[in-house]
Amino acid sequence: QRKELAAITGNPEAPTFANTIEAMERAGRTLQRVSVLFNVMTSNRNTPEYQALDRELSPILAAADDEVTFDEQLFARV
Repeated sequence: QRKELAAITGNPEAPTFANTIEAMERAGRTLQRVSVLFNVMTSNRNTPEYQALDRELSPILAAADDEVTFDEQLFARV
C-alpha cells in the first residue's frame, strides 16, 4: 500500500480523477482483502491464539489506515 500511495503522491502530472481517486481505490487492495479475512477469522474463531494475533496486528493495521488518512501530499492531490 505504501508503494502504491507513493506512486500517487509522486506523480508529477496534475491531479485528475483517474490518477488520484481511481488510483487510491486500487491502492492497498491486497491489504484490504487480508484485513477482511483476518477480521472474519478473529470474530468467528475467538481463541486465545487469534486474540493474541489481533492484539499484535490491530495497531499495525490501524497505523496503515492512519498513514493514508493523514498523508498531506495525498490530501493535497485530492
